[in-house]
Amino acid sequence: MGPKRVNFSAVLLVLCVMSTGCTSEDNDVHPNRMPVDAGETLDSGLADATLPTPMDATPTDVLQREIGDRGLPDWGVTMDERDGLPDAFRHRRDDELNFSHLQALGTHNSYHLEPEIQVPAWQYSHLPLDQQLGEQGVRQFELDVYYEPQERVFEVYHVYAIDQETTCDTLPTCLRTMKLWSDRHRAHHPLLILIEIKGPHSKDSHLNLLRDLESQILSVWPWDRLVYPDLLRGQSANLRDAIETNGWPKLSRLRGRSLFVLHTGGRLRALYTRDQTTTAGRVLFPDAYGDIDLPIAAYHSINGPIGGFDRIQRTVQAGHLVRTRADSDGEQARALDYRQFEAALESGAHFISTDFPYPGDEMQYGVTIPGGQPSRCNPLTGPMGCQSRDIEDPTIVSP
Repeated sequence: MGPKRVNFSAVLLVLCVMSTGCTSEDNDVHPNRMPVDAGETLDSGLADATLPTPMDATPTDVLQREIGDRGLPDWGVTMDERDGLPDAFRHRRDDELNFSHLQALGTHNSYHLEPEIQVPAWQYSHLPLDQQLGEQGVRQFELDVYYEPQERVFEVYHVYAIDQETTCDTLPTCLRTMKLWSDRHRAHHPLLILIEIKGPHSKDSHLNLLRDLESQILSVWPWDRLVYPDLLRGQSANLRDAIETNGWPKLSRLRGRSLFVLHTGGRLRALYTRDQTTTAGRVLFPDAYGDIDLPIAAYHSINGPIGGFDRIQRTVQAGHLVRTRADSDGEQARALDYRQFEAALESGAHFISTDFPYPGDEMQYGVTIPGGQPSRCNPLTGPMGCQSRDIEDPTIVSP
């Protein structure tokens, strides 16, 4: 690999964090109206330092001209590739429960190892991804990726040089670690994997970035092991209509699979979705950030479950998937403050992300899903009589 480029905005951010703490990721801002994410703050927003004007100033016809004949590939997946879960992995209520009926544990910056530099927000280390899956019951992950266009490599780390330690250094390496675990535990409920595009990129590199992102995911996770947008959309015009009409597929069709999210807004999302109009043929779900009226809306990152409690509940009750945060910047951990986590649980968010995915006590902050096996029935959407073992039963193992 070539040398990494210094992210000067990230260096400025570190100085800001060390002096004032800057801003928190709990402050949700519309992803097309917010400042660039230089490494830590507001991870539900832009990760692209070269975004032009707001997205509503980029009409579909302009995007079509830019994409032209060399647009994103249609991978040609057939609907026959959706099924095939062995009966041995089925749970007793798999034909009744669907993806929106669960509540699971996630990790923020899932690859992260504590750096030498003493920044309070960065003082946490995660186990390797397969150990998070097996030992901690984590079912949602977040990977920050930096694209090297000459080598077509996605490197995984937080901030260049000053917070760069990682348990897996490239996207395929991270994905293979999770896929190997999944192959041995096919009865798991779907995993959620957020891909956040970091760093500045030239406008000309965006299409290649998106093409390479899809192809590298498919090189590890084939279609029959994915929850992809067309699997949800079916015969509906778009994802929003599919959720309103049919809801999410049943767990009987989704065990052993992963759902990938393009965790970024702005021009990258506009290119990926033809200006928020379609996900046909795509590998990743676009992050809709709480806007349930978008045709492409099915998944949403909504941080700050105290201030955003009602917003999360409205989105969950509309049938969409939501990920929120139990803690951020280490603030709750230092104060042994569980109020944000408790709000996240009560909100009905499907995935609750933390920097500390282990049992806590009166001396150490830690987060687990109460009663989870490892996950539990969603308190807002789970049907009557639903039990944690109906969501995922750890005693069901691969033959």
